[in-house]
Amino acid sequence: MNAHPRPAHTPHAGALATMGATGSRAGRADAARVMLARSLALRPDHAPTLLNYGIVLHQLGRDAEALLTVERALSLNPEFARAWGCYASLLHRKVQRSGDQASLGAAAYAYRTACRLGDGDPESIAFALASLGAAEQPGIAPRAYVERLFDDYAPTFDSHLCDGLGYRAPELLVNALTRTRGTAPADIADLGCGTGLCGPLLRPVARRLAGVDLSRRMLDMAAQRACYDALAQCDIVDFLCSHPATFDLAVAADVLVYIGDLLPLFQAAHSALRHGGWLAITVERNDGEGFGLHVSRRYTHSITYLAETAARAGFEVVALTATTVRMDAGLPVKGALVLLRRSP
Repeated sequence: MNAHPRPAHTPHAGALATMGATGSRAGRADAARVMLARSLALRPDHAPTLLNYGIVLHQLGRDAEALLTVERALSLNPEFARAWGCYASLLHRKVQRSGDQASLGAAAYAYRTACRLGDGDPESIAFALASLGAAEQPGIAPRAYVERLFDDYAPTFDSHLCDGLGYRAPELLVNALTRTRGTAPADIADLGCGTGLCGPLLRPVARRLAGVDLSRRMLDMAAQRACYDALAQCDIVDFLCSHPATFDLAVAADVLVYIGDLLPLFQAAHSALRHGGWLAITVERNDGEGFGLHVSRRYTHSITYLAETAARAGFEVVALTATTVRMDAGLPVKGALVLLRRSP
């Protein structure tokens, strides 16, 4: 009999790093941080582990530490494409949260370096640069960016938006419609339906309720609400264009923040609505003219722009009300609730 028991097996640095990275992707940030910290104790100069540790620190809301950690990874491997992409995102978030203009140039440089090294798609990177004022502003967010954003966001979307940000757009929109349009049965399109937050509010007046979104994972969650007659993974303008004179009501709650130039959407909605049909939307509002791309990578629209563009597309403005659509960093986000009716 062996008088000396064998020591308990201790995972080596690589195994710990793998477990940490897997935990991070699965949303288990606290456990992932422990594993990655243990790996770094054994192998402190391993750039991929440092990057994953920085990502986990970001998931835990420790962005200042995350930045330092990713900077350390880049000092070890200046050609580490994925680290440049992460570094750019962290700096972008710093600019957005604190208005730190000193980080704006560094963020733009990091995005361009990530793109040169092959991390991220060029269109999404150009969009990020535009939101920083470092590239020309496009009229719409790239489809790949929106799809990826909401596929990643889907598991925590409802709790974060409703509980964390005080999101009120669906309730505000449906209440305004009820007061103005009444409760007559309607064929309804829920544009950018996401996880289906509008669905239960619209179902009582819907003869048929269709939801459309770019994100497959968001649509899968909307399906669980069991209130939609049909769900389509599609661009909302394409969807409307392919359904002429089909709907009595189209709703877009917190969707137009990813579309700057609203004319194509309004024109498509006009074609998809029957005579006298309604288009109900919320936007984030600016006090200037036209539309603009905020550092948050969300578009804002002026009241004047909304009214003029609606008229160009053949809509009558029934109601256009300034409101607060959600909170951000404890501050109210200026928005507008707009009810449009299709002219003949």
